[in-house]
Amino acid sequence: MARYITDLAVSTCFQEEEGLKRTGFTKVKGNLNEGTGAGNSNFLWYKKGEKARAITRVQVTYKEEMETLMETFTKIEQNINTGTTGGPIYMWFSRAVGEFDIPIVDVVVTTKTQDEVSLLTTRSVWEKVGCNLNLEAGGNYVYAWMKREKSFYICDVTATKTYDHDQELFSTGYTRVDVSTNLGSLGQVDVFIWYRKTSDQGRALSALNISTTNDQYGGLQRQGYQVVDTNLNENTGGSPVYLWYKSVPGQGTVQGLILLLDWRSVELFEQAGINVIRKNLNAGNDGAMIYLCDV
Repeated sequence: MARYITDLAVSTCFQEEEGLKRTGFTKVKGNLNEGTGAGNSNFLWYKKGEKARAITRVQVTYKEEMETLMETFTKIEQNINTGTTGGPIYMWFSRAVGEFDIPIVDVVVTTKTQDEVSLLTTRSVWEKVGCNLNLEAGGNYVYAWMKREKSFYICDVTATKTYDHDQELFSTGYTRVDVSTNLGSLGQVDVFIWYRKTSDQGRALSALNISTTNDQYGGLQRQGYQVVDTNLNENTGGSPVYLWYKSVPGQGTVQGLILLLDWRSVELFEQAGINVIRKNLNAGNDGAMIYLCDV
């Protein structure tokens, strides 16, 4: 029996749904426009097949600039925000095979926080695609999730404040968290966090953290953390904000990295045992409140 996700598609109308059914696609439950009041419902679809054609990476773009260096990805041409007031959002996928690529065996869509928590508490096999698929459309927080063939861990992190290095990072196995840490601010710079994953637990990072003040910066240095030297608050007028990581055997493992955009969900995440680092990535500016979760 075919185990691996080999194709993805998006439908934005009944005719597209019928066409995908005829060509062997399966619909994923969960309206990608949930809560927007849009007249039509948009859905994610998949096909399964053999491992040789397995999809290993999924990214989302909501700005043209994000697309410029994605030559190794296949773009799904249907706009996920079709029928809403939000800007265009597109999903991309790759069948890359490399040291940091783990095949995808299932896909789901969540439209409410409790569903996210349920997946995160399984921790080691489900990976959240970072962009809210209802971004700027006014509806629920909607996310796609990919189930990996085996457990994985975060082994490297970095950040960018230009698009110049995207191609290099994609080609060396990095995944972009597809939401700018400057989201909603007046800053003109898009800053993205990137990570690589491994199935080797011995290579896993042991902890992540955030600094938003000079005192926190110094404190994390003294605790043995290493800084990612890119200001996540670049050009916003807010406090300098930095991502930190630690890799110490026997002191835990980081099995996932997500950005939490819905501040109302913080307590629910924490009650489920998910580590929400309560340091706003948009500290000191007018942007959205964003927290990093170290899963």
